Amino acid sequence: MAILLSALLFSLLGTAFAAPAPQQSGTVAPQPTEPIIITFNLVSTNVSSPDSIQPSLDDDRALIMFDPLHQDDLLLRTASNYNLPIFKLEGGSLHVKAPGPFGGADRWYASQKLVENQPITFAHKPNGNSGFSWNGPLISVGEFSGLFTLCKGPLGEDVIFWKGTDASCSMSFMQAIPRSEVL
Repeated sequence: MAILLSALLFSLLGTAFAAPAPQQSGTVAPQPTEPIIITFNLVSTNVSSPDSIQPSLDDDRALIMFDPLHQDDLLLRTASNYNLPIFKLEGGSLHVKAPGPFGGADRWYASQKLVENQPITFAHKPNGNSGFSWNGPLISVGEFSGLFTLCKGPLGEDVIFWKGTDASCSMSFMQAIPRSEVL
């Protein structure tokens, strides 16, 4: 069952990131009335080549949002794949739907400016300033998809950093696993 699900997700992933098919001359492609935004979950992976990635929601590699010190901004950490947040990529920023402070109602957060050797942060703002883009199923910043690191956070958990340099850090890549919802 897991192999079948992985194959189905990989098939969907290839479709989601594939270039549109060329139109035959004389035909007009239908224009959507509203933009389609693909939603996805994120996982941390050590695979750098988009061609060799197999979609999987590994228990210890799923990325979830959390607030370790009751701060305004949320961070990304690895955790079991329960209650996975919904991500989308718009205008160079990752957007995530996550519970508000102290278990409040879900709301959208946007990734903020990346700072070297700091965790990737998400604020409850409509727009971010991160420069994220697609590299196949991997999330990258410009041409760089391998500058994310998993480092020990303030409570000892594995947190996604931008260019982390601490001895606890290891290189990581962020992979999108498509969801069935369309926003």
